[in-house]
Amino acid sequence: MADIQITTDLNAMDLDPIIAEIAGSYWAKDFSAAQIRNAFTQSHCVGLKIDGSQVGFARALSDQVMSAHIKDAIILPSFRGQGYGRVLIKALLDHPALTAVPKWHLGTKDAQPFYAKLGFQTSPDGTFMHLTRAFPRDK
Repeated sequence: MADIQITTDLNAMDLDPIIAEIAGSYWAKDFSAAQIRNAFTQSHCVGLKIDGSQVGFARALSDQVMSAHIKDAIILPSFRGQGYGRVLIKALLDHPALTAVPKWHLGTKDAQPFYAKLGFQTSPDGTFMHLTRAFPRDK
């Protein structure tokens, strides 16, 4: 069984392979590695390591009260299809700074079935998805 580690500490993450993968994606192809790295510092991030190697990353932009927007959720190609994406997104939803946030949003061209399994619903345009959790009182 693989040793799975989750971290919210950017300094504990090996971001180079993640940045390279994100830079090749349809949503970030026009941004430099420096810009992508800077975006991470402005976000709530979660990293996923398997046996000590960085294989996944996701981040959210949030006011920490009302809503959060998932950005740059990625599992490196050789680790896809093994359930690590679900672990990663659940870890982001459980990020210590975001546990009280009831409204979550994201945009995707191709991952609707994946997010639907996690409770997200697709908007009428088919691109944007949202999740509404029970409204937390006084957290």
